[in-house]
Amino acid sequence: DIQAKYSEMVDPKITIADSAVTARDSGSDGVIVSGAKSGSSADSTKFLHTQKAVTPFPVLTGSGFSLENAPMVLPYVDAVIVGTSISEQTGGPLIPEKVRALMTYVQTYRKSL
Repeated sequence: DIQAKYSEMVDPKITIADSAVTARDSGSDGVIVSGAKSGSSADSTKFLHTQKAVTPFPVLTGSGFSLENAPMVLPYVDAVIVGTSISEQTGGPLIPEKVRALMTYVQTYRKSL
C-alpha cells in the first residue's frame, strides 16, 4: 500500500508516482492506491499518475471501490479490494444485492475491453 490511508507523508513533495516507482523497484509485486480512510476512494488523478509511472506493473485500489465510482476507477487498475461499499458496515456482513450489482457491472466492463 503506497501512501496508505490514515497516514501522512513525511515529505509531502514525494508524489504518488514516486512512491509507486520506489515500491516497484524495491521488489513489490504490485501497488495499492487507497483513499484517506476506509470507504473513501482516491481521486482518479492518483490512479492515473500511478498507472502512468509503473505500467505494466499491477495497480490495485485498496479503499472506497463501489458501484458508483467503478466507471472512474476501473480504467486505471488491474484489481480491486472491496468491502465497505458492499457490506452493512466496515467489516460487517456482505449485502448480496450489492455484491451482485457490483459484479454484474465489473463483468460487463471486462467484456467490453
